[in-house]
Amino acid sequence: MNNTQQWYYTDSNGSQAGPISSDELRQLVSTGAVTNHTMVWTEGMDDWSLASQVDGLFPAPSPTVPKPTAVSPAASPASQATNPYEPPQSFQESSPLSTSHQSDLEYGGITRLPYFLRMLAYVFLGVMAIFLITFSGRGGALILIIAIVLLVVIIRLHCARLTNIGVSPWWVLLIFVPIISNIMNIILLACPTGFAQTKKLDTPGIIIAVVLGIFTLFSFYANLQRFTHFNFTIN
Repeated sequence: MNNTQQWYYTDSNGSQAGPISSDELRQLVSTGAVTNHTMVWTEGMDDWSLASQVDGLFPAPSPTVPKPTAVSPAASPASQATNPYEPPQSFQESSPLSTSHQSDLEYGGITRLPYFLRMLAYVFLGVMAIFLITFSGRGGALILIIAIVLLVVIIRLHCARLTNIGVSPWWVLLIFVPIISNIMNIILLACPTGFAQTKKLDTPGIIIAVVLGIFTLFSFYANLQRFTHFNFTIN
């Protein structure tokens, strides 16, 4: 047991609590909040264990005191509703020592940078195709087909990004709602993998969100001023 470990434990109600440091866990032992029968877990352990079986947490047991029998997780009353002995899925996000392991969480979909690069590529190719067709004098139905194909490709890309964030792909329908679509674009570009579960923006995500948020506000303000001026001119 070392001071760099982060621990989870079951409280008096049988609910999972933590993470806390090794020193904080020893303090709970000294106050009686953690006893021999408390179940504890830390990264690297295959399953939850009695606190009394953690080396260095308790003083050596007296020969007259029998060692407590390990309690099976399945026998715990709390396991009937929620199993407090299941190793926490969010350990990597909650521990400051394990942020480098966040990439081990697999959500599928497409991550932030590939999404941004593909969006640029698809929009550029679509605009160039429409420009060339219009310049050649054909236009008409061909431009409509290219626009539909481009829309379908972008929607699929949005769905993959939403999956990677950790939400339902059906949220893609919000891109057709004015103003909310701008917020959706910021979310798709700023949120890291698994954001729906971690609720935490990393440094690049914060920078992207602030820059795009400021740009969106200025754009909305400019359009509002233009609309107001247009109505004033008509009246």
